[in-house]
Amino acid sequence: STSSENACFLFGRIFCDEPVSTSSENALGPRSHKTSAMPFTEARDLGFGITIRHHATIAEINERAWNRLFPDTAEDWGYFRGIELSGSTQFEFSAVAAYDGDRLIAAAPVFKLDYRLDMTLPPAMQKFGDWLARYAPRLVKVPLLGLGSPMTEECPIGFDRSLDAGGRKAVLNALIASLQAHAKANGIKILAFKDVTDSDAQWAGASLSAGGFAAMPSLPLATLDLPYEGFEDYLASLPGKQRTDIRKKMRQASGIEIELRDNVDDVYEEILTLYRATRENRKKSYDGFDEVPEDYFREVMSKSGGKARVLLARLGGKLVSFNFFLVEKDRVIGKFVGMDYEVARAHNLYFFNWMTIVKFCIDNGVATLQTGQTTYTVKVRLGCKLKRSWVYVKYNGAILGPLVRRLAPRISFAEADPDLAQLGDKAVYLSQAGAVQ
Repeated sequence: STSSENACFLFGRIFCDEPVSTSSENALGPRSHKTSAMPFTEARDLGFGITIRHHATIAEINERAWNRLFPDTAEDWGYFRGIELSGSTQFEFSAVAAYDGDRLIAAAPVFKLDYRLDMTLPPAMQKFGDWLARYAPRLVKVPLLGLGSPMTEECPIGFDRSLDAGGRKAVLNALIASLQAHAKANGIKILAFKDVTDSDAQWAGASLSAGGFAAMPSLPLATLDLPYEGFEDYLASLPGKQRTDIRKKMRQASGIEIELRDNVDDVYEEILTLYRATRENRKKSYDGFDEVPEDYFREVMSKSGGKARVLLARLGGKLVSFNFFLVEKDRVIGKFVGMDYEVARAHNLYFFNWMTIVKFCIDNGVATLQTGQTTYTVKVRLGCKLKRSWVYVKYNGAILGPLVRRLAPRISFAEADPDLAQLGDKAVYLSQAGAVQ
C-alpha cells in the first residue's frame, strides 16, 4: 500500500483524513493552550519541530482538528467530551496530542484510575484481594495511567495523513516517551495502552515493546458481519434448530412496542434504573472499568450530533428495556443495554433487542454490528466472530518492572472471563487480516 494509505490510523481502524490547510485551521480549542494540572514534560526528541502536549481536557483541542484525525467515526471529539462531562467517580480523563507547530498531527484520549491489581485473578483469589483492599488498600489499588478509554473497545489514536509509516512510528514513540515522563512526574507506577487490536499490534507492538511494555491478552471484541439483503437472509445463515428457537423467542416478545430515539431526557431515570439492574446481573466484575457514570447517556447523546441512538422497548406502556448504540456509515457500535429482568425472561427481551438492532443495520445498509466485550456465549451462537485485542502494560520500577514484564504475558483478562471459559474451542477468532482462524 502507499504511504498515504498507511499514514493515518486509529487503533482498530485505519483513518485517512482529507487534506486541510494549516493556515485555516488552528488545533487549539477555545481555551488557551493549557496543559494538564499534573506536571507534564514535552517530548523534544523528534528533531523536526514536533512537540507533545498533555491536555487536562479534550476541550482544549479544536473539535474539527481532532475529528480530522478520526473521520467517519461515532467515537469522535463529541463522544469523548461527553465522557468527560459524565461525572465519573473512578476515572480522570485528559488527552495527549502531537503538534507540528500549531497543526494537530496525532491525538488520543487518556485516563487515570486506581487500578485493582487482582482484577484478572480467579474469584477465590479475588476474595483475598477484597480482604486486603479493606485493610491495606495501597497493596491492592495503585494509580494507572492509560492511553485509550474505558468507554471504547478499541484503543483510539489518530494520525495525520501527512505522516508516512516512519513518521507515524516516530510520533508514536514520542507519545510513549511523553506518557512515561508524565507518569514519572506524578508518581504513577503503571502505564497501559488499553485494547490494542490484533492488527494494530502488528505495526505498533515493536515500539511498545521497545518502550518496556508487555502484551496481556485483553477481552476480545465480538463483531457480526451483515452482508445480507434482508433480515430473513440473516436468519437463514443460522443453524436450523437455532432459527426455530429464535422465531419462538420473537413470538414470546409479542406485545413489545419499540421506539428509536436520539434524546432520552424524559425517561432518563427509568433508563438508569434498568441499567443498574443489568449491571448487578453481570457474571464478572472489573472494578472501576464496570462504571458507567449516570450522566453518560445524556452527555454523549447531547454531544453526538445524532450518532448516539437508543432503542426503547415498552410493554403495556412501561419501559422495560433500552439498547444504547452509536451509528456510523458502515458500523453500528453496541454500547449498553438495560432490562427489567422479570419481563426480560418472560418475553426474551435480550433476543428481541438483538434482532431489532440487526434488522436496523440490514435495513440501513450497515455492514457490521460491533457488540462489545460481554455475554460471549450468546453472541457466538447468534453468529458473532471474535477479534483478539491486547493490553500493553508497563510497571515503572527497577525491581518490579522487569518482573511485571515477564509475568504480564501469562496473565489474561480473556481467561478470567466465565463466558469465554465456557465457550472454549467453540469461540471463532478472526486473524489480523479478518479471516477465520
